Amino acid sequence: MTTPLCELAQKWHTDKCGSHSYTPFYYELLKSRRVRKLLEVGIGYPDLMRGIAGGEYAVGASLHMWKEFFPEAMIYGCDIEPQCMMSESRIRTFVVDETKPKELDAMMASIGEPLDVIIDDGSHITEHQIATARRLIPYVARGGVYVVEDVQCPDQVLAGVGRGRKVQFGKQCDDCLIVIERCR
Repeated sequence: MTTPLCELAQKWHTDKCGSHSYTPFYYELLKSRRVRKLLEVGIGYPDLMRGIAGGEYAVGASLHMWKEFFPEAMIYGCDIEPQCMMSESRIRTFVVDETKPKELDAMMASIGEPLDVIIDDGSHITEHQIATARRLIPYVARGGVYVVEDVQCPDQVLAGVGRGRKVQFGKQCDDCLIVIERCR
């Protein structure tokens, strides 16, 4: 199924509608939500993303996709790599190590809470996914959503976070999302 979000993912050369098939799901999950603030943990850079979209990956591809999909939202991103940083209208990024709670807290203090959407596309390491979710879920607005991408051990992440639902896509071991929606 091709959606407007799929088209934006292809335009910006993200892996969310290529090696993964997340964008149709994201479209259905987010199309009716009013999003004012979105954070994506993990920005990516060309050497890391080599092979994605025929080598056309550019820093912040999914941040640009989200900016275009949510034309009134402020888009935030963080990554451990300084080479991923960018700043432009409605996009702001931070150098943050997701394994360091104080760095996550300092970023959130700078952003100001609450956020409507947080997406963890960071290290993809199960322990990091659990710790980051535990730290950042309190910053999600009521009615907002927290998503962990590329989950290799979904049952472990669900148990570690204590809530959420698993959404499995293809047969790839990491083609899975954990979705946590905050009650309104």
